[in-house]
Amino acid sequence: MDWWVEENELHHHVYISLTDKPKMLKYSTPGGLTACVWDLRILSFESKAWVETVLKKSDSPDIEAYLQLRLEVKA
Repeated sequence: MDWWVEENELHHHVYISLTDKPKMLKYSTPGGLTACVWDLRILSFESKAWVETVLKKSDSPDIEAYLQLRLEVKA
């Protein structure tokens, strides 16, 4: 569950359940994780980089390619 607060901060709460008991949700982020909109840009880059270089290449993940990627941002 996510929602925006203070125009640039995303509050993120996670609930999990066992596969055989999907309605028995357990709250797993008691601290109420938050992420700033600027941090999300970095997290999005990292996620995409990991998916493209490692997860989509399960037969031969390219960790070196992942480590060489850099987020280039103009101020």
